[in-house]
Amino acid sequence: MIKKVFPLWIFFLFIFFSAAMSGILRAENNSLDAVKNTLASVEERKAAIDELKQTGNPELVASLGEILRTGNEPIILRGYAAEALETMPIESAGETLRTVLNSQVSDIESRKLALHSLIAKEPVKMIPELIQIAQNKNEVPAIRVSAIQYLAKNPESATGQFYMAIFLNGLNPIPVRIAVLDALDKQDLFQQNPNLLTQTILASTEAPELRKSAVLVASRNLPSSDFSQILMEVIRRTDNSAEMRYFAINHLASQKPNALLLPQLKQILSKEKDPAISSNLKSLIENWSNPRL
Repeated sequence: MIKKVFPLWIFFLFIFFSAAMSGILRAENNSLDAVKNTLASVEERKAAIDELKQTGNPELVASLGEILRTGNEPIILRGYAAEALETMPIESAGETLRTVLNSQVSDIESRKLALHSLIAKEPVKMIPELIQIAQNKNEVPAIRVSAIQYLAKNPESATGQFYMAIFLNGLNPIPVRIAVLDALDKQDLFQQNPNLLTQTILASTEAPELRKSAVLVASRNLPSSDFSQILMEVIRRTDNSAEMRYFAINHLASQKPNALLLPQLKQILSKEKDPAISSNLKSLIENWSNPRL
């Protein structure tokens, strides 16, 4: 009976690969330790992330999620962690980003980083989620604004009716409504229907920040003559705050001098009781009465 001899070269090959695998595992563990080490420099931790992110190591995903979740880590490192999760080709990376985004206790900047990386990683899948975020009255304004800003970059993602519903709800925070104004502007909806801008600018009960944003958008969309008349109405009405009237005067002053408006400006000046506004009106009238050639 012939005995089978186990080839010696297979034994040495097994030893070699075992040692190699052991070395790889040690290197991965060292890199993981470096990623987690809060005493290491940001550059050292970024280098460790680079060494590991192509491996799909689940421990790295968990460590990156922890870096991103906390507000104590440097913002540069949190951004790098979000980008790494964005590029890692495993499902758990996207799940980790989504967990950070949906966590109400995570740092706001971290949640915004997670949102942007998720959009880059899953652009089509994120559209319904962005719409929900934009409408969610319980979500913090900064996250809603980020969602609206991304939707605005893709005109087919949301309708004008969707944006109008958010804007017309006065209970929505001012930053959210301002983001909607910009989104409607990007879709050129004010070119056809400027009434919303006019109503917002003239509504003395609206917040000054919202009205000022509407003025800026109107300056890009309305004919100069119409825009000037709206500003004149803001200046004329004393139920407007001094802040809003100053803003209107300054923007009117930036328009091309219009001699036809001088009689109206002089009439407003004759009745004005606020010394500061009177001074601004006098300067405007003088500049328009003697325009520089």
